[in-house]
Amino acid sequence: MNSGHSSWWKDQGINCEQVINTTTVRYATGQPVISKQRTTINCLVTYEWVETIQATIQILLALLLFCFTAHYIHVGLDEDTYESIAAMSPYPPPQSPTGNNGQPTHLQMRPLPV
Repeated sequence: MNSGHSSWWKDQGINCEQVINTTTVRYATGQPVISKQRTTINCLVTYEWVETIQATIQILLALLLFCFTAHYIHVGLDEDTYESIAAMSPYPPPQSPTGNNGQPTHLQMRPLPV
């Protein structure tokens, strides 16, 4: 992608040997400019494969933890947990509307005036 950044795995690969090429260039001003270029040789696995395997492991781990969390929320939380959470709430539980005789009232739906 040519972003100008170097991969950590490219420099610190699995079983790789680093070779540093040093180049000195003298400009007309007489000041030397030293450039160092690192290359790796004899790698067990190329850094592209190592980064791909690392990303795959991270994705699989995230999916596994997501499934575990969904399962825990679905099965692990029982009715007692919700009751204890509701008991800690500072707000009273919602009440259904009742009429004078204690029976639930039926709310009438009316259109809003325009």
